[in-house]
Order: sequence, then structure tokens, then C-alpha cells
Amino acid sequence: MTRTDPPHYGSEPDLLEGFLKYQRSVVFMKVRSPSDADAAKRLYPTGGSFT
Repeated sequence: MTRTDPPHYGSEPDLLEGFLKYQRSVVFMKVRSPSDADAAKRLYPTGGSFT
């Protein structure tokens, strides 16, 4: 899947569809192939104590 910028001109449904396709492709690219270091990272809940 390749990422293309969403359209800047068009009807509201066309702009919405283009933006949603763009967002889907961004998420797909981010979760598709994380590096080994990123995949091994611990994720902590926000606002918690780390001690």
C-alpha cells in the first residue's frame, strides 16, 4: 500500500473519502513493519508512577 496525500479540492464526500484513505494508509504503514527495537519497547500507561 502506498501513501498519497489526500485531495485538497473536490466535493465534501470526495474529500472525506480521500482523507480516510490517507489515514488508513498511514496507520497501515506504521503497524506493518515496526523495527525490532520498537516492537520490544515497553509501553507504560500515562499518569502512572514508574517507581
